[in-house]
Amino acid sequence: MTRSLPTALFLALIAALPGTAANAQDYVCAETNLGEFCMTLYPEVAPNTVANFLDYVNDGDYDGTIIHRSEFKFVLQGGGYTYTPVMDKVPADPPLANEYRAGTSLSNVFGTVAMAKVSGNPDSATNQWFLNLGDNSFLDDENGGFVVFAGISHGMHVIQRMSELRRVNLANALGSAFASVPILQDTVDIPIEFPEDFIQIQRMYAANTLPAVANFNGQTLAFPITVGSMICQVNLTLTAQSPEYIFRVVYGALIPWQTAGSKAPLPTSPPAASPFLPRRWASKNSAMWCWS
Repeated sequence: MTRSLPTALFLALIAALPGTAANAQDYVCAETNLGEFCMTLYPEVAPNTVANFLDYVNDGDYDGTIIHRSEFKFVLQGGGYTYTPVMDKVPADPPLANEYRAGTSLSNVFGTVAMAKVSGNPDSATNQWFLNLGDNSFLDDENGGFVVFAGISHGMHVIQRMSELRRVNLANALGSAFASVPILQDTVDIPIEFPEDFIQIQRMYAANTLPAVANFNGQTLAFPITVGSMICQVNLTLTAQSPEYIFRVVYGALIPWQTAGSKAPLPTSPPAASPFLPRRWASKNSAMWCWS
């Protein structure tokens, strides 16, 4: 199926790719070994928490850290431990006074980011943060309320990929904080390599714009879309550029993501959904990749 875009419209879209301008340090982005994600900061509802988080970011304290905790449809947690040059704790600044205020603070719903705290101590947030993978609004009423200070605004497909990784219990080897560690190694009988098999935050930085939503390499235009509960990446192939730009996407049968691009025979029907692993699909020609 072919869709064409007038040249002027296409060039306008490409010109808009670098992102949407905003005030300085309205966003924080994380470059990881699974891709980049960004969050929009909410200083209007949690000014002290945002300032504290930015202090860690701008000091480079989150560079070379890992996501050390993953709980299915609950949270991804990081900010506490480094992987370079060795496994160590991130130095903590003095704890924050709790900023949660019922009625004005934001709720811990899907896609929001909040600060972690010590159980039973509302005023104990320092460097560790977590990302809500579900509706965790019950956290609004626990331990004085967990303060939401940001929300994911770019790279949700990266977060989705992280949430799907196998989780292992490394508490005996590394301590109680490592009871549910997401790792890239999905084969049970192969030893885990550190840090290669961990989710690595290689760099975290503050920015005044979001990264480009779409990418165009001269031949393929790729951009994310949301379809119901699915997050999809669409790849359009450039087939003509004179007198107008024409892109083509061929709709094919859906197949499991893990066979996309491989030479393995394609299944005739999708497998049953796992209760522990969200379904991932790709079109037969890799025109569209989806996560749900």
